[in-house]
Amino acid sequence: MPANLADLSAVIARLRDATVLPIPPDEPWDDMIERISTVGVIAEILEETYDYFLEVLPLKWMGRGFAFAEGAEALRYFWKSDEKWFCRQLTWEETVSFCAAADIRIPS
Repeated sequence: MPANLADLSAVIARLRDATVLPIPPDEPWDDMIERISTVGVIAEILEETYDYFLEVLPLKWMGRGFAFAEGAEALRYFWKSDEKWFCRQLTWEETVSFCAAADIRIPS
């Protein structure tokens, strides 16, 4: 349980408020990975991509979506809204803020 749910809600609201990059037609995997790795924007993703990251490695956080990172790197935040799936690559500053609000360890 987060130390302060109101703070976590505010952090999540800020992360979900950005320009959305739509899914290009016939997007290859490598291009999708590059697109979802762009900081400062939200990338719309396919449900299959969401499920892949949900299952690929242990999650760092799960709540209204989930956060994922491979080792000591910034989190990648995934969520679903209105039958669409989204991803946002966090900066290190956003990761630290998210971890503090969610009361989880900073990836190391």
